[in-house]
Amino acid sequence: MPINPAINNRPPPGRRPIPIHFAAVAANDAQRHTVEHFIHQQFARSYDADIRQFMPTLLAQRNTCGQLSAVVGIRSAANEKLFLENYLDQPVEHVITQRTGRTVTRNKVVEIGNLAVAHAGGAHWLIMALSVFLYAAEYEWAVFTAVPRLLSTFRKLGLNPEPLAIADKSRITDADQQWGSYYANNPIAVSIHIRRGVAALQAALLLEQFQHNTQQRYQSQQQLWNNAYAAGKSIETPPLQLALEEPYQTLHAGAL
Repeated sequence: MPINPAINNRPPPGRRPIPIHFAAVAANDAQRHTVEHFIHQQFARSYDADIRQFMPTLLAQRNTCGQLSAVVGIRSAANEKLFLENYLDQPVEHVITQRTGRTVTRNKVVEIGNLAVAHAGGAHWLIMALSVFLYAAEYEWAVFTAVPRLLSTFRKLGLNPEPLAIADKSRITDADQQWGSYYANNPIAVSIHIRRGVAALQAALLLEQFQHNTQQRYQSQQQLWNNAYAAGKSIETPPLQLALEEPYQTLHAGAL
């Protein structure tokens, strides 16, 4: 759905617009070129990288002014080999099972990549929306490669990535040309249990509201949460059935 920014949605001077819109961008979408350019630009600025390959589905986050504030891509493990599997000696579902002790099937795994944000701190909002999207799309495990700084953001939100392997650039063709200085930042491949992650996010957001009484921020987070949930529910061919049907209800530990 196109975004039609309104003048009265603009924030006061000096305050960043809050991200509230979250939607999937398929390969044939009219917005695809804009979203890919955003990813390329952010990786070039951060790592002097030249990213030309993009995930099959990109997820675009826009603020109250309709501006693109963050993007992330996803790829289902059910459809093809994952980029992250270049770092592994076995299929990703086997590695997760060995590391976590949980039985994992491939069609429950989704890969995250192409993560790019417009400003420092923007990853907080994107991780929240992405987690809810993947939960609503009925995936169970998310896997991705990340540098320590990004992993720290996940942990601050209560999500605890499980290490799978060191991201060894010698396993990637033309790594320096495509990725610039990215591998100098010591990235690792990790996994996250999505249902547990969403429960942790809910607890963190409720605690933030209680401690700081930031009602406007909380309402914006809830709006983004619900938009991400609706977007996740709308994607085709979900891989498994979960119980959650309401966007912003509390999950109990016994259900994890």
